[in-house]
Amino acid sequence: MAYVLAVSARLCPWKPLCLTRSLALARLLKKRGVSFVVRIGIPRGAAVGPGSDPAGFSAHAWVEHDGIVLNDHQDVATRFSTFDTGPGPA
Repeated sequence: MAYVLAVSARLCPWKPLCLTRSLALARLLKKRGVSFVVRIGIPRGAAVGPGSDPAGFSAHAWVEHDGIVLNDHQDVATRFSTFDTGPGPA
């Protein structure tokens, strides 16, 4: 599914953002009952918080299944610090 979405994204007249691609993959996985986690992170070492430049803010999103990255390079988690996912739905 990740491969099909990647090929489809390349054929689009616009370039879908990583979050759009990740949410589309998450929806397909959910419909098929496959467990997944959508990860969102910022580049390691990026300045965030009071006094940081909001214009220079960047983030990245990808999907993992059982710790395996589905729609990006396997080392993506080493390049980005992910946000805490929290406890999840009750």
